[in-house]
Amino acid sequence: MQRRGIRDLFSSLGASVGSEEDVPAPQSRTSRGTGSADASAVIPDVDGDCVGATTGSGNAAKSSFSIPRRDQQAESKLMTPVALDSREAKELVRAIRSSCRDQSILQNLSFYRISLICSPDLERAYQARRQKMRADGYSQAELVESFAFVSLPNHPAAYDLVHHGFSSGQSCSSPLGDAALGVYLARHFDVCTLGLRVQETSLQRWVMVVKFIKGRVKTVSELAAQEGAECLEPTPNFDCHVARNQCHGEPMMFSNYRQIYLSSQYYLYEFDEAASSGMAQRPRQCCPHALVFCAYEGPPIGG
Repeated sequence: MQRRGIRDLFSSLGASVGSEEDVPAPQSRTSRGTGSADASAVIPDVDGDCVGATTGSGNAAKSSFSIPRRDQQAESKLMTPVALDSREAKELVRAIRSSCRDQSILQNLSFYRISLICSPDLERAYQARRQKMRADGYSQAELVESFAFVSLPNHPAAYDLVHHGFSSGQSCSSPLGDAALGVYLARHFDVCTLGLRVQETSLQRWVMVVKFIKGRVKTVSELAAQEGAECLEPTPNFDCHVARNQCHGEPMMFSNYRQIYLSSQYYLYEFDEAASSGMAQRPRQCCPHALVFCAYEGPPIGG
C-alpha cells in the first residue's frame, strides 16, 4: 500500500479516544492562572526553534524536531503553559505513559509543550454533572475521574474544544454508538496518536488530554463492535459504551490497527429530556484538561 493511501485511511478515522486499565486522573489539583492572550489568534502547526523537551521516561530529550514557538499573544486565555519539569507536567506525562498500549514506544516518545486547560464554564458543567450522578446514587467507583485522549490535526483545532467542549457529531460513527448522539475518546495514547507509525519513523502530534467520568458502562458484544455493523443508540440508564473485545495482547500492526482503534474507545453520552433528540449535544461528563505537543522518533511498527 502506498503512503498516501495509508494517510487517507487514518485521516478517515476522525477525532479519537494503555496498559489495559483505565488511566486515573491525578488526585492533586492546583490553581491554573489565566493569561492575557488573544484566543482568536493561531499558532503555526510547526514553526520555530526547539524550546526543550522531555521524553516518555521523563528525561531531557535531544531531538532535531522543529516545534511550535511559544507566542504569548497567540495563547488562548483558557490555556496556561507549564514547565516540562513542573509537578503538573510530570504527573500528566506519567498518566500518558501508563495509558500506552505498547510500552515499547516510550523510549522514543518526547513531549515538547504542555498547557493546562481551565475553562470555567466547562468546569462548572462537568462538576454539575458529577454532582447529579452522585445524587442519582452512582457508586464511588462509577464516579472515578480518568484520562482519555483526542488527536488533533494542529494547534488551532484545540480552540473550539477548549471554549465549547466536546459535541456529538464531531467524530465519525463507530459500532460502539452513533456519533450523532455522543462523543468518542481514545483509551490509549499511542493508539490515538501513533497509528501512522506503521510506515513512519518520525511523527509530531497535538493531543488533547480529556478528564472524564465513565459512570455506568455498557459492554458492547464482540459482534456489535465489528466494523460495518449498525451503529448502536445510547443505552438508557447507562453513560458509556465500551467494546467487550479490546484485542488485549495483540501487537499493533497495520493489518489490525483499525480494529484496535475502534475497539479501544469510549463512547460517552448524556440523556436530556429537554432536547429534541432526547440526548445532550455536549455530554457534560467529559472536559478538556490539557494540550500536549509530542513527537515520536523510532522504528515503524510491523506491516
